[in-house]
Amino acid sequence: MKTLLKNLAQSIPSPFIILLLLVLPFIYSTRVPDPSLTPRLLALNILVLAVVLGFAFRRDEKAFLNLTGSVSHPLFGAYAGYLFFGGLSVLFAVNAREGIYDWTRMMLFFILLILLVYALKSKRNNRESVVKTIVVLALLLCIRGFYEVFSVSSTGAFDHQASYFIRAYSSNRNLFSQFLFLCFPFTAYGVTALKQAWRVASAIAALLILVLSVILLTRSVWVAFALAFIVTFVLFLIFSFKTTKFSNPVKKLLFYLVLFFGIVGISLLIYAQFGDLKVFREQLYWIGNYKFGSSLERVGLWQKSLQMSRNNPLTGVGAGNWKICFPAYGMMTGRPDAATTFFQRPHNDFIWVLAENGIFAFLFYVLIFFLAFRSMVRALENAQNTNDLLFNLLLVFGLTGYLVFALLSFPRERIEHQVFLHLYLALVVVSASGKLTKETKLSKFTRLTSLGFVVVLLLFATLL
Repeated sequence: MKTLLKNLAQSIPSPFIILLLLVLPFIYSTRVPDPSLTPRLLALNILVLAVVLGFAFRRDEKAFLNLTGSVSHPLFGAYAGYLFFGGLSVLFAVNAREGIYDWTRMMLFFILLILLVYALKSKRNNRESVVKTIVVLALLLCIRGFYEVFSVSSTGAFDHQASYFIRAYSSNRNLFSQFLFLCFPFTAYGVTALKQAWRVASAIAALLILVLSVILLTRSVWVAFALAFIVTFVLFLIFSFKTTKFSNPVKKLLFYLVLFFGIVGISLLIYAQFGDLKVFREQLYWIGNYKFGSSLERVGLWQKSLQMSRNNPLTGVGAGNWKICFPAYGMMTGRPDAATTFFQRPHNDFIWVLAENGIFAFLFYVLIFFLAFRSMVRALENAQNTNDLLFNLLLVFGLTGYLVFALLSFPRERIEHQVFLHLYLALVVVSASGKLTKETKLSKFTRLTSLGFVVVLLLFATLL
């Protein structure tokens, strides 16, 4: 009985992971202009602060050493460089308050990354338990998404404009679709690696995500699926034939390909029951043509943002100050409400970092992703079994899709997207480093000082 309870406890993720993945994405309040952004940021600040305070009040020195020992991967060095130059840009900001607010957000996610790496290295938060948690999250989100689809379609034709009413605890349809995409690799892994009921649940979640991704008409998600598939497929061919450890890789790939396109076909048939299929032709046309609509608008935003960067190449205009400085570069043309529209971001995270934080922060930001992909390729080279190969391929799939969103949208601003990005990065670090690194003896003063700084920073961010 004691052994059974112990095994059960180890199969359930820690409260930190559960709150992060199963509670945070559902925090939503219509009392604020953006119902998902501010409430989730506040909740994340409180959660991270509570965990850090837990370390501060623990007398277990080994726990703190394990925590600090989690940051040996070079990715953390790149992240530290990004933080340093991001903080430096605050000194040159027009509005210092916005700059401080944005930089404390950056620090919050850096601390979250450290905590995630530490948490994922424990037996309780093993790969399978995290995957199961995300499968539950995906099922809950999909149920809500389909409920809203049927609610909207019951009041009239479900077309492109009607799809914008589908939010499912996100601020808009596009962000909801992107978040579902970030869940998809974990559900796909569950189909192959989990057992019995969990495999069925994973298959249902993956199926529902694919159907929603088709009918919600989010072009960035379609591009993400296509590009992520191509990148993952190439790596699959390279590493599955490079070793004899994996049996029948081509047969398995063909099976999943047929299944994937079958689901897409079924999704189109479902959409045809309450919508016009010509909208798909229009969406596909707009993917390749940037001279109309929102695509043209994004190109204009990028051009003006690059001009902003050229005027402030080293320091940028200051963290959080893009929206303040952008009007000086002229109004966006091509839309009837151009004179009254206030743009808050350039719809490209990399250009956003370049314009606000300068060239050095931009280079370190790019380096974070480069090091993550390099680590995943090395993990693929060292994969010991099919599950390891599949999991790392799906990490590549997810991060490739995230890069598509970062180039076409603003996931850097969204809390749930950032939580999943840092979960991906933490899994990359854990896959690369394996067990906890060798502990380094730290003085009591160093421990208390570092924890004190983090606690004060988080308290400040929470109250800001």
